[in-house]
Amino acid sequence: MALRVPELLEKWRRVGVQLRAENGNIVVAGKKGALTAAIASEIKSHKADLLAFLTRADASALDTAGQIEPVSRERSLPLSSAQHRLWYIDLLVPGSAAYNIPLIVDLPGELDVGALAAAINAVIARHESLRTTFALDSGGEPRQVITPHTPRALALEDLSALPIEERNAAADRWLQAWSREPFDLSTGPLLRLGLVRLDATAHVLALVAHHIVYDGLSHEIFMRELAMYYRHIVTGSGDLP
Repeated sequence: MALRVPELLEKWRRVGVQLRAENGNIVVAGKKGALTAAIASEIKSHKADLLAFLTRADASALDTAGQIEPVSRERSLPLSSAQHRLWYIDLLVPGSAAYNIPLIVDLPGELDVGALAAAINAVIARHESLRTTFALDSGGEPRQVITPHTPRALALEDLSALPIEERNAAADRWLQAWSREPFDLSTGPLLRLGLVRLDATAHVLALVAHHIVYDGLSHEIFMRELAMYYRHIVTGSGDLP
């Protein structure tokens, strides 16, 4: 049942239903209408296992609270519980794009593509999670592997030569394919960035990352730091992260 519970929790989370343990009971939270009769029935059927799992998770979080310390990158780096769950799901369903997290950003106005690529590389160099892959150690256990930063090219899809009425549809097709392309957790990189050029003053930035190294909050951090680096590179001034 240890594997089944994380899979259920992840499945429900993806449709907006979240569970927690509170005073020996399961508390369900989520967006309106997310808790269907089928999900409620599943929760009831697995209540004992769910409650045990959630209680252990809460206890573990309390045990480690306030004890986060830097860890040497020379040692083997284990996965977090959430990473281990996603790694195991990827092992069971290889080639799935279910945990791809896309971000599509319109960039109106003139754009310095070289500066944008440099800014992207600066953010990647700053954050180890964006340079992390996952491999088995000698004992057959998955471990995080943080690679040194090497400059990455920004994939450019130039649609400016198409008739204007065809560009948006072509951009949508490209972005859909880009977002759905699966990741290989063992080789990476687990973050992809591409740029669609519609014309000289209209571009679309496409970011796709695997959830094992990236979440919704990461979008805000990534875009804020990207803007800071881009402004600094183009103007030679401005704050840096």
